[in-house]
Amino acid sequence: MTEKRWSIYTDPKGLRMLSFVDPIYNEPDCFRAACHSHNKDQKVLGIMTTDFSLFPIDMKIRRQIIGN
Repeated sequence: MTEKRWSIYTDPKGLRMLSFVDPIYNEPDCFRAACHSHNKDQKVLGIMTTDFSLFPIDMKIRRQIIGN
């Protein structure tokens, strides 16, 4: 089953944002490295969340609809 890793929300300024969440998995190269303190049984080390503004896309769509 594929998890939904993205969502669209409206920020406090009223602009649409696309939020992408990506888990950081514990790979063998990671848990075998001497510089790491986690063990191999820990499946996910953390998550990375990135937000992208949809403003440029929304403006292009608006121009297409209005015919500018």
